[in-house]
Amino acid sequence: MYEISGIYLIINKVNGKMYVGSAMNCKRRWSEHKTALNKNKHCKHGKCYLQHAWILYGAENFKFVIFENEIPTEDLLLWEQAVLDFYESYNPDKGYNNVKFAGSNRGWKPSQETLIRMSKAQKGKLFSLETRTRMSESQKNKPLITEETRVKLSETHKGEKHWNYGKTVPDDVCEKISNSVKGEKHNNYGKIASPEKLINMSKGRTGKYTGEQNPRSKLKIPQVIEIKTLLIEDKLTQREIAKIFAVGTTTIYNIARGKNWKHIVI
Repeated sequence: MYEISGIYLIINKVNGKMYVGSAMNCKRRWSEHKTALNKNKHCKHGKCYLQHAWILYGAENFKFVIFENEIPTEDLLLWEQAVLDFYESYNPDKGYNNVKFAGSNRGWKPSQETLIRMSKAQKGKLFSLETRTRMSESQKNKPLITEETRVKLSETHKGEKHWNYGKTVPDDVCEKISNSVKGEKHNNYGKIASPEKLINMSKGRTGKYTGEQNPRSKLKIPQVIEIKTLLIEDKLTQREIAKIFAVGTTTIYNIARGKNWKHIVI
């Protein structure tokens, strides 16, 4: 039963708190959890609520439950996020998940001591040719996100469901961000573009490298047509459209204004 993909829960039988996770092979993932927990190595960095609870209550007071099985691989994180939000297991009062977002370390802030330890562990570390080749091959021919999955992802981030809904950036934070990229702090400060790069930049601005001909373009004409159609329908925000096509919000904004891809007319 466990040798299938799905969403699983590790539940504390004493207080009902839980850890939510997803896996391609739930049986193997549960085995990995138990091995790490029994060796007190469940989390390599920072806090680990599940590890602390495992030590405090003992292994016999935890049970492993399959919440949902036979979920398509491309939908696993979508399901995991939905279950995380439902049980709020990222809240220390309700569960043992360290972060709020499935498949992400967003929200986790390592201590200075942890950062130093991580830095030392990575110094002088080189990947072998075999490892680099394996990493490269693993990124090739990845399955594309289906249209159905894109719609599901979009729905989970609309309106009040969006993680940034109703939030505003305070003025002092805006000022700090602005000051952090001024003058010598700017990443291009003191850099001089080569003559070749200046020529290419000039061609791009004069329209000789427009659309797909621009070497910096991440989009193809069919994608731009789809983006412009979504903008006209006005059912998704520009941020949501940007996430679907894996580009920046500025790219969608410039397309909407007609600054970029203006030669494609819908």
